[in-house]
Amino acid sequence: MCAEIRRDKILLEEGGKFRALAKVGDTIEIQDETETTVMTLESHASRHADGGADPLPNYSISESMLQTGSVTVNKFAVHLGELGPIPDTATEYSFPYTLPSAPKQAIVTPTTTGVMGYVQVNSLMTTGISLVANVSGVKALVTVLL
Repeated sequence: MCAEIRRDKILLEEGGKFRALAKVGDTIEIQDETETTVMTLESHASRHADGGADPLPNYSISESMLQTGSVTVNKFAVHLGELGPIPDTATEYSFPYTLPSAPKQAIVTPTTTGVMGYVQVNSLMTTGISLVANVSGVKALVTVLL
């Protein structure tokens, strides 16, 4: 590969092996040193997200995120959706994965599908949240933030 400035391509070299990220039409391609397409950046990300090499579980990467470079792999919230009916005794609800540190805040919003009442956060853990309702049967939308 020759040393030149190109607006459609980023050239990378590691250990004498060259790769390029190239904008071709509306896609970003990973190319080898002969400018042959190895795969698109989206298919490369899908391979990781779908459990291939170096899987990225629980992450969603859209094509627009790839094209703008705004791919983020840090989890900062767990949305549990609607929980309940929540009893009037402390009950633990598990997260789908263990958080890297203790959560700092939970947003708990009672819904109209259950008994009218309120829900309190009893405790926050890396593995789940403990909730208690003022009256059994309250349902709530729950999101936990790091």
